[in-house]
Amino acid sequence: MCEYLDGLQIAKQKIIANLQFYSSTLHEIVNNDRTEADIRTFSRSLPVRTPIDMNNIVQVDVEIMMVEPNKTVANLVCRELRACGYPVTTSRGSIDALNYAIRTKPDMIIASAELDEISGIDLACDIGAMPLTRKIPFALLPSRDREHYARRELPKASAVIKKGGKFGDDLADALAQFDIL
Repeated sequence: MCEYLDGLQIAKQKIIANLQFYSSTLHEIVNNDRTEADIRTFSRSLPVRTPIDMNNIVQVDVEIMMVEPNKTVANLVCRELRACGYPVTTSRGSIDALNYAIRTKPDMIIASAELDEISGIDLACDIGAMPLTRKIPFALLPSRDREHYARRELPKASAVIKKGGKFGDDLADALAQFDIL
């Protein structure tokens, strides 16, 4: 919800309604009035704030989880995805991301190679090894060049999205690779 409120200067009626929905649903979860299945539905129903000049963006029924400890990088990637109508959930840590993926089963995970307790490559391997999450598409934001030795451990079905001049193309290729259009 912090990403939703970040930089907000004027609260329109739609935003106020979204905040009321969020707070009442969160209240139900905290008071254990919601089941585990409801949490997945809740995470997919959270509002997505589109850029002010893009009010014609239609939110798609796809949830992408971004795992990135660097807030600036996370904001840049999330802004690109949200501008295309994709709801994005952000996690700063690998263990929280793993827990969230198990509970909500996002449609795609994009993670930085450099995380915390475990690396992005380890996270990709963990996600790919568990029956609950193995079908979730995974993309890595590498911190080194494409041929770095550590990337040999990345599951073959994973995509690689390089930061830099070809970021948009790599992101579009990864979304197309996993049929998330």
